[in-house]
Amino acid sequence: MFRYTHLFHGFTPDHVLRPKGRISQRVVRGLFMQHLPALRPVMLQKINDAFESDISSKLDGQGWAPIPVVAMCRRVVGDLTILHVLGDTLANDPKMMAAAAQFPEDAIYVGEALRYVPSPLAGGVASLITKRHRALRTLVNGLYPVLVERLKRHINSEEAEDKPALVMAIHSLCLHPEYLEPLREEAQSAASTNFAQGGDEMPLLDSFLRESARLNPIDGVSMRRKALQPYTFADGTHLPQGSIVSIPQRAIMRDPMYYDNPETFDGFRFVSGSATAKKYTDIDVSYPTWGLGRRACPGRYYASSLLKMVLGKLILRYDFEFADAKAPRTFQWRSALVPRSSTKVLFRRRQA
Repeated sequence: MFRYTHLFHGFTPDHVLRPKGRISQRVVRGLFMQHLPALRPVMLQKINDAFESDISSKLDGQGWAPIPVVAMCRRVVGDLTILHVLGDTLANDPKMMAAAAQFPEDAIYVGEALRYVPSPLAGGVASLITKRHRALRTLVNGLYPVLVERLKRHINSEEAEDKPALVMAIHSLCLHPEYLEPLREEAQSAASTNFAQGGDEMPLLDSFLRESARLNPIDGVSMRRKALQPYTFADGTHLPQGSIVSIPQRAIMRDPMYYDNPETFDGFRFVSGSATAKKYTDIDVSYPTWGLGRRACPGRYYASSLLKMVLGKLILRYDFEFADAKAPRTFQWRSALVPRSSTKVLFRRRQA
């Protein structure tokens, strides 16, 4: 809905982001997943270190630690994704880590602000919001020499990264603790092989994540599109040029036409063998969270694997519950349902 030029400081990646471009999908869906097994031991250690720093070091005399779960999830998921994207060396550079964490937030703020800004002012507003594209410039300056060196090695050789979803899943576990024991049994088995299958060995957790996302979509609508020219659908529906359309995903995923007892949380609704069996990453008209068709989110497989490793480690190491079960946990912004950063969850290390 806004020009990439305003976010990328004059760089328009048409070769990557044009409607038929496939490079980004190849990178995220292909190369990311190919290298995940090699990175998994490092990622698991990062998860352990993050929990030790963010939770275990803050336990009080009663064994509990009140943790702002939004900030914790942002840090854990962000650090793991940055590790995957930048590599171990750059991921240990505090400036690069800060810039890589800031850039996605810049994209959200710029995208939202430019909905209300006249086109002639868009570039200036984007520059103001991003502090003259500070995060992007830091990333480019840090990545350029590394990429040049990697290209040199490649030429001379013979051989030619879900933060809100994690927050909502933790909230769902606090609201429905009856699922913890079966999920722990499953996670214990997966942990015994260091999550060698990348989470595929945890179908119960897979279903739980899908159900959590079904009832807690981050946005009420998805797949926003703008008609660049007049368009008529096969059923006769006509869109004038400039029309904006989207899918009301929150309403669809609570529609009794698609789901039995749609307002009831059923964590194992999608487990294999049931009439409604689906994987967390499956795309479907009744579950448009990932998008549909060729433009469906290519990073969903990586996101699924990462979420399962983080949640699997979390439920094995800690008991947890809301610090205040009656406190509001989200707020509405336009069509988005945003987790409150003030929400705290009490964590306590489990007894061996």
